[in-house]
Amino acid sequence: MVGAGIAGLSAAFRLHRAGLRVTVLEASGRVGGRMTTDVRDGYVIECGTQVVSSTYRTVAALIRDVGLAPQLRPLSPWGAVVRGATPRRLASGDPLLVALTGLRLLGPGWLRLARAALRLGGLDPSDYGRLAALDDQDAGSWSRTCLGNGATEYFVEPLLDGLLFQTPEETSRAVLLALLALSDGGAAQLMTLAGGLESLPRALAAEVDVRLNCPVRSLRMEGDAVHVDADGAPLRAAYAVLACTASAARTLHPQAGERERALLATPYSATVKISIATDRDWRHERGLRRVAGVFVPRRERQQIGSVTVESWRDASRVPHGELLNVMLCGAAAAERIAHDDDEILAGVLPELERYFPGIGASRRFSHTVRWNEAEPKSPVGRLRAVDRYRRGWEPHDRVLLAGDYAAMPWTDGAAESGSWAADRVLGALRGSSSGVPAPAVLSRAV
Repeated sequence: MVGAGIAGLSAAFRLHRAGLRVTVLEASGRVGGRMTTDVRDGYVIECGTQVVSSTYRTVAALIRDVGLAPQLRPLSPWGAVVRGATPRRLASGDPLLVALTGLRLLGPGWLRLARAALRLGGLDPSDYGRLAALDDQDAGSWSRTCLGNGATEYFVEPLLDGLLFQTPEETSRAVLLALLALSDGGAAQLMTLAGGLESLPRALAAEVDVRLNCPVRSLRMEGDAVHVDADGAPLRAAYAVLACTASAARTLHPQAGERERALLATPYSATVKISIATDRDWRHERGLRRVAGVFVPRRERQQIGSVTVESWRDASRVPHGELLNVMLCGAAAAERIAHDDDEILAGVLPELERYFPGIGASRRFSHTVRWNEAEPKSPVGRLRAVDRYRRGWEPHDRVLLAGDYAAMPWTDGAAESGSWAADRVLGALRGSSSGVPAPAVLSRAV
């Protein structure tokens, strides 16, 4: 594997459990990629991935297989969307409450949204054949036509920018429809892991051979093997899985074919995440009671795309006061990501004071993380490219692509892509008449 994020570790874990020898090469000094957790003064801070969903299939199986299911913690079922400068609460997990709170926020637009979700008919977010047929229009155009302007601006837009840091106009409607399918009609439960989501990649890595601080310099396919220069140490593998970002994989795979190059050209959205620990909380403020996350639509925002409220996500993460995780929207992050921490914080605090009054005076510390490649962008055509790549893969293609750019642009999509790659390798080896075992599968983040 090239990359010890969730995609690479998902593939490595599955191959290891199937009896193959697997080597995971990771350029950095820790596993997890964008699924990492920091702890500061007792506050547990998710650096990238914020939640897992009860509707995730591959991640749920991995959590169960490594024995972490008892560590799952449900979040409060309440979120909020800012409208008229005020957080308006929305429920999840209970279809009746979802309907009632949605109607208060969007009126008739919510009924159209509910009908659209019902028409999805159990859409599987990993069914790229079906998704390819839906990958024909941007989410903004589709939403305005089918749901109306209110639902577009106060549900669809904040959902896409708050989660994926991209606008409806630059995102395929297939991604939006898959997100609606994941909601399971409002019944989906959002969860976290006690101690942080990095617990999952650490548990996966404990079962396989992971080499940290080991960047891959180059690889080449030659006959029935892949030759890898891993920080000066040559390795030979039956197959290599590139489970890093598209830009890193593009550099490493000059022999990529046309179908692969279409995916390797995937651009990314950016974000900046500022975690702010405070001496006080806002648990009883209007619009914030039991709210685990606040989404800010572009009609209301200056810079902030979303804010998570950690005490309503997992109270054990917050030893005192409150911990807020502030994500800049995609446009603001792209503009400010090179600014220093103090400058970014100074720009965010006035906007944050609208919803969390007194946060500046009660701040204990802030913790800033930058993601230049936070999420792969999903314009019209990318999911068709994923379908073409997967349908066209052949066992003689010794390098496989995995990661969220080669799947759905969220954690379960990345993990599923690793599982898909592992399945292809296993199928190829079981169908081989040579009897040659797979010496290694490589994964690495550059």
